[in-house]
Amino acid sequence: MPEGALTTTANGTASVTVVSPGGRERRIEVAPGASADGLVAVTQAAGQRLSAGDRVVVGDR
Repeated sequence: MPEGALTTTANGTASVTVVSPGGRERRIEVAPGASADGLVAVTQAAGQRLSAGDRVVVGDR
């Protein structure tokens, strides 16, 4: 996913914000992996749900 979609807190927890088709936003905790060319691989944290094709917020809001 785009690196700009990742948010990292002061304690090191990484997350992305997923936007549902109805516009509802939810935060998903992830573990970032390899990155290149502005993209980063992520693995969802236990108990979190992130699916291929999910719309994510990119950049500051």
